[in-house]
Amino acid sequence: MNDMKARDEALAYILRLRADQNVWDAHPVVCAGATLPTGPTGAAISLVIAQARLQRGCVAFWAHPTTGKTSCITALAAVLAERFPGCGIVRHEAKSNSKVVAEGSFIEDMLHSIEYCGKIHHSLAAKREQLRRALFALGAERRHVIVLLDEAQELAEPELRWLKEQANWLVAHGFKVTIVLFGQEELIDFRNYILSSGRSDLRARFFQHVYEFEQIQRHQDLVPLLSGCDEGSEYPEGSKLTYTHFLA
Repeated sequence: MNDMKARDEALAYILRLRADQNVWDAHPVVCAGATLPTGPTGAAISLVIAQARLQRGCVAFWAHPTTGKTSCITALAAVLAERFPGCGIVRHEAKSNSKVVAEGSFIEDMLHSIEYCGKIHHSLAAKREQLRRALFALGAERRHVIVLLDEAQELAEPELRWLKEQANWLVAHGFKVTIVLFGQEELIDFRNYILSSGRSDLRARFFQHVYEFEQIQRHQDLVPLLSGCDEGSEYPEGSKLTYTHFLA
Protein backbone atom coordinates (compact mmCIF):
# COMPACT_ATOMS: atom_id res chain seq x y z
CA MET A 1 0.00 0.00 0.00
CA ASN A 2 2.82 2.38 0.90
CA ASP A 3 4.61 1.54 -2.36
CA MET A 4 1.49 2.37 -4.36
CA LYS A 5 1.10 5.66 -2.51
CA ALA A 6 4.74 6.55 -3.18
CA ARG A 7 4.31 5.78 -6.89
CA ASP A 8 1.16 7.91 -7.04
CA GLU A 9 2.94 10.80 -5.35
CA ALA A 10 5.89 10.49 -7.72
CA LEU A 11 3.56 10.47 -10.73
CA ALA A 12 1.69 13.50 -9.41
CA TYR A 13 5.02 15.31 -8.96
CA ILE A 14 6.05 14.58 -12.55
CA LEU A 15 2.68 15.71 -13.89
CA ARG A 16 2.95 18.98 -11.96
CA LEU A 17 6.37 19.62 -13.45
CA ARG A 18 5.14 18.87 -16.96
CA ALA A 19 2.20 21.21 -16.49
CA ASP A 20 4.56 24.11 -15.78
CA GLN A 21 5.27 25.67 -19.17
CA ASN A 22 8.35 27.46 -17.86
CA VAL A 23 9.87 24.14 -16.79
CA TRP A 24 8.88 22.57 -20.11
CA ASP A 25 10.29 25.43 -22.19
CA ALA A 26 13.62 25.29 -20.35
CA HIS A 27 14.11 21.55 -20.91
CA PRO A 28 17.61 21.17 -22.43
CA VAL A 29 16.34 18.88 -25.20
CA VAL A 30 13.25 20.97 -26.01
CA CYS A 31 15.26 24.20 -26.29
CA ALA A 32 18.15 22.42 -28.08
CA GLY A 33 20.58 23.45 -25.38
CA ALA A 34 21.66 20.04 -24.11
CA THR A 35 25.31 19.06 -24.23
CA LEU A 36 25.20 15.36 -25.03
CA PRO A 37 27.88 12.86 -26.07
CA THR A 38 27.95 11.81 -29.73
CA GLY A 39 30.25 9.67 -31.83
CA PRO A 40 31.87 12.70 -33.53
CA THR A 41 32.32 14.45 -30.18
CA GLY A 42 34.00 11.38 -28.73
CA ALA A 43 36.36 11.22 -31.71
CA ALA A 44 37.23 14.91 -31.35
CA ILE A 45 37.92 14.49 -27.63
CA SER A 46 40.37 11.66 -28.32
CA LEU A 47 42.23 13.75 -30.91
CA VAL A 48 42.46 16.73 -28.57
CA ILE A 49 43.71 14.65 -25.63
CA ALA A 50 46.47 13.24 -27.85
CA GLN A 51 47.62 16.79 -28.67
CA ALA A 52 47.26 17.92 -25.04
CA ARG A 53 49.93 15.44 -24.00
CA LEU A 54 52.51 17.29 -26.11
CA GLN A 55 54.58 20.29 -25.06
CA ARG A 56 53.06 22.22 -27.98
CA GLY A 57 49.90 20.73 -29.42
CA CYS A 58 47.33 22.01 -31.88
CA VAL A 59 44.41 20.49 -33.73
CA ALA A 60 41.83 22.15 -35.98
CA PHE A 61 38.26 21.10 -36.75
CA TRP A 62 35.98 22.49 -39.43
CA ALA A 63 32.26 21.84 -39.57
CA HIS A 64 29.14 22.65 -41.52
CA PRO A 65 26.64 24.97 -39.78
CA THR A 66 24.41 23.44 -37.06
CA THR A 67 26.69 20.43 -36.71
CA GLY A 68 27.09 20.89 -32.95
CA LYS A 69 30.62 22.27 -32.69
CA THR A 70 29.70 24.64 -29.85
CA SER A 71 28.29 21.74 -27.85
CA CYS A 72 31.47 19.83 -28.62
CA ILE A 73 33.57 22.69 -27.23
CA THR A 74 31.48 22.66 -24.04
CA ALA A 75 31.97 18.91 -23.71
CA LEU A 76 35.68 19.29 -24.41
CA ALA A 77 36.10 21.89 -21.69
CA ALA A 78 34.49 19.58 -19.14
CA VAL A 79 36.46 16.50 -20.19
CA LEU A 80 39.80 18.33 -20.35
CA ALA A 81 39.31 19.86 -16.90
CA GLU A 82 38.81 16.34 -15.53
CA ARG A 83 41.53 14.67 -17.61
CA PHE A 84 44.15 17.38 -16.91
CA PRO A 85 43.21 18.73 -13.45
CA GLY A 86 44.77 22.08 -12.70
CA CYS A 87 45.16 23.13 -16.34
CA GLY A 88 43.96 26.55 -17.41
CA ILE A 89 41.22 26.47 -20.05
CA VAL A 90 40.42 29.51 -22.19
CA ARG A 91 37.26 29.57 -24.31
CA HIS A 92 37.67 32.29 -26.89
CA GLU A 93 35.59 33.29 -29.90
CA ALA A 94 37.40 34.94 -32.79
CA LYS A 95 35.90 38.21 -33.96
CA SER A 96 35.19 39.14 -37.56
CA ASN A 97 38.38 40.22 -39.33
CA SER A 98 36.52 42.56 -41.67
CA LYS A 99 37.77 45.43 -39.50
CA VAL A 100 41.37 46.51 -39.16
CA VAL A 101 43.25 43.83 -37.23
CA ALA A 102 45.09 45.30 -34.25
CA GLU A 103 47.18 43.45 -31.70
CA GLY A 104 45.88 45.60 -28.87
CA SER A 105 42.27 44.64 -29.64
CA PHE A 106 43.25 40.99 -29.98
CA ILE A 107 44.88 41.04 -26.54
CA GLU A 108 41.91 42.82 -24.97
CA ASP A 109 39.52 40.21 -26.42
CA MET A 110 41.69 37.42 -25.02
CA LEU A 111 41.80 39.06 -21.60
CA HIS A 112 38.01 39.33 -21.59
CA SER A 113 37.76 35.63 -22.48
CA ILE A 114 39.99 34.83 -19.50
CA GLU A 115 37.65 37.03 -17.41
CA TYR A 116 40.54 39.27 -16.44
CA CYS A 117 39.28 41.68 -13.79
CA GLY A 118 42.10 44.20 -13.61
CA LYS A 119 42.44 47.44 -15.50
CA ILE A 120 43.82 46.85 -18.99
CA HIS A 121 46.83 49.05 -19.75
CA HIS A 122 47.00 51.38 -22.71
CA SER A 123 50.46 50.60 -24.07
CA LEU A 124 50.85 47.57 -26.31
CA ALA A 125 53.90 46.28 -24.44
CA ALA A 126 52.02 46.43 -21.14
CA LYS A 127 49.02 44.65 -22.66
CA ARG A 128 51.27 41.84 -23.91
CA GLU A 129 52.70 41.43 -20.43
CA GLN A 130 49.21 41.42 -18.89
CA LEU A 131 48.05 38.63 -21.18
CA ARG A 132 51.17 36.57 -20.53
CA ARG A 133 50.81 36.93 -16.77
CA ALA A 134 47.08 36.18 -16.93
CA LEU A 135 47.67 32.98 -18.92
CA PHE A 136 50.54 32.04 -16.60
CA ALA A 137 48.31 32.43 -13.53
CA LEU A 138 45.43 30.56 -15.16
CA GLY A 139 47.48 27.44 -15.85
CA ALA A 140 50.06 27.72 -13.08
CA GLU A 141 48.85 24.74 -11.03
CA ARG A 142 49.57 22.21 -13.80
CA ARG A 143 51.72 24.47 -15.98
CA HIS A 144 49.39 23.80 -18.87
CA VAL A 145 47.15 26.19 -20.81
CA ILE A 146 44.49 24.96 -23.26
CA VAL A 147 42.88 27.44 -25.67
CA LEU A 148 39.55 26.41 -27.23
CA LEU A 149 39.07 28.89 -30.06
CA ASP A 150 35.66 29.01 -31.74
CA GLU A 151 34.80 30.68 -35.07
CA ALA A 152 38.44 30.24 -36.08
CA GLN A 153 37.58 31.03 -39.72
CA GLU A 154 37.37 34.67 -38.60
CA LEU A 155 41.05 34.75 -37.65
CA ALA A 156 43.59 36.76 -39.62
CA GLU A 157 47.21 35.78 -40.17
CA PRO A 158 48.56 38.37 -37.70
CA GLU A 159 46.35 36.92 -34.96
CA LEU A 160 47.94 33.51 -35.45
CA ARG A 161 51.36 35.15 -35.12
CA TRP A 162 50.33 36.88 -31.90
CA LEU A 163 48.85 33.67 -30.53
CA LYS A 164 52.05 31.82 -31.40
CA GLU A 165 54.13 34.46 -29.61
CA GLN A 166 52.09 34.06 -26.43
CA ALA A 167 52.38 30.27 -26.65
CA ASN A 168 56.14 30.50 -27.18
CA TRP A 169 56.49 32.63 -24.07
CA LEU A 170 54.56 30.11 -21.98
CA VAL A 171 56.56 27.16 -23.35
CA ALA A 172 59.79 29.02 -22.56
CA HIS A 173 58.55 29.23 -18.97
CA GLY A 174 57.94 25.50 -18.69
CA PHE A 175 54.29 25.31 -19.75
CA LYS A 176 52.48 22.97 -22.07
CA VAL A 177 50.25 24.83 -24.53
CA THR A 178 47.38 23.21 -26.41
CA ILE A 179 45.38 25.13 -29.01
CA VAL A 180 42.14 23.78 -30.48
CA LEU A 181 40.61 25.59 -33.45
CA PHE A 182 36.94 25.17 -34.35
CA GLY A 183 35.49 26.85 -37.41
CA GLN A 184 33.08 26.75 -40.31
CA GLU A 185 33.97 25.49 -43.78
CA GLU A 186 35.81 28.75 -44.45
CA LEU A 187 38.50 27.57 -42.04
CA ILE A 188 39.74 25.37 -44.90
CA ASP A 189 40.10 28.48 -47.09
CA PHE A 190 42.07 30.17 -44.32
CA ARG A 191 44.28 27.10 -43.95
CA ASN A 192 44.93 27.10 -47.71
CA TYR A 193 45.80 30.79 -47.58
CA ILE A 194 48.36 30.11 -44.85
CA LEU A 195 49.78 27.23 -46.89
CA SER A 196 50.20 29.48 -49.95
CA SER A 197 51.59 32.45 -48.02
CA GLY A 198 54.89 30.79 -47.27
CA ARG A 199 54.38 30.94 -43.50
CA SER A 200 55.66 27.44 -42.80
CA ASP A 201 55.85 28.23 -39.08
CA LEU A 202 52.11 28.95 -38.89
CA ARG A 203 51.27 25.97 -41.06
CA ALA A 204 53.27 23.61 -38.84
CA ARG A 205 51.97 25.14 -35.62
CA PHE A 206 48.25 25.42 -36.35
CA PHE A 207 47.32 23.33 -39.40
CA GLN A 208 49.33 20.15 -39.23
CA HIS A 209 46.27 18.29 -37.93
CA VAL A 210 42.97 19.34 -39.55
CA TYR A 211 39.78 17.26 -39.38
CA GLU A 212 36.15 17.59 -40.33
CA PHE A 213 33.80 17.56 -37.35
CA GLU A 214 31.12 15.41 -38.93
CA GLN A 215 27.40 15.29 -38.44
CA ILE A 216 25.83 12.17 -36.98
CA GLN A 217 25.65 9.80 -39.95
CA ARG A 218 25.48 6.28 -38.52
CA HIS A 219 23.23 4.68 -35.96
CA GLN A 220 26.33 3.89 -33.87
CA ASP A 221 26.85 7.64 -33.41
CA LEU A 222 23.43 7.86 -31.74
CA VAL A 223 24.20 5.30 -29.04
CA PRO A 224 26.16 7.62 -26.69
CA LEU A 225 23.70 10.47 -27.33
CA LEU A 226 20.66 8.40 -26.41
CA SER A 227 22.47 6.91 -23.43
CA GLY A 228 23.24 10.45 -22.27
CA CYS A 229 19.53 11.29 -22.40
CA ASP A 230 18.57 8.14 -20.52
CA GLU A 231 21.34 7.69 -17.96
CA GLY A 232 23.70 10.62 -17.58
CA SER A 233 21.20 13.47 -17.29
CA GLU A 234 18.83 15.09 -14.81
CA TYR A 235 16.10 17.68 -15.32
CA PRO A 236 14.91 19.62 -13.42
CA GLU A 237 17.94 19.68 -11.13
CA GLY A 238 17.29 17.63 -8.00
CA SER A 239 14.25 15.87 -9.48
CA LYS A 240 16.10 12.57 -10.18
CA LEU A 241 14.35 12.55 -13.57
CA THR A 242 16.40 11.95 -16.71
CA TYR A 243 15.79 14.03 -19.82
CA THR A 244 13.70 11.27 -21.41
CA HIS A 245 11.87 10.38 -18.19
CA PHE A 246 10.57 13.94 -18.00
CA LEU A 247 9.44 13.85 -21.64
CA ALA A 248 7.97 10.34 -21.60
